[in-house]
Amino acid sequence: MFKDLAKAIESFASVWAQVEQRKLDLLQQQLDITKNPNPAKPRDAMPHGIWMLCNRESEQWAREDAMTQAHEMYDELNDWEKVAERLSLK
Repeated sequence: MFKDLAKAIESFASVWAQVEQRKLDLLQQQLDITKNPNPAKPRDAMPHGIWMLCNRESEQWAREDAMTQAHEMYDELNDWEKVAERLSLK
């Protein structure tokens, strides 16, 4: 009798786990949640000298463009020192 009860509980738990997993999959799909095993590495902080150079521009759009250009150079070179050299700060 107890063995039958244990088997029934085990079967119910297995089905329950499958239902819960399916609910989780549907929720992730509805919320467009993607699993990223390798999240992007955060960028290193921009050195103060480069930041000051970018903020010398008088217009906001020009400052944003300068910041974007500096970050693009950093993405290419992976070294703020090289970015500073390219911007003639060194």
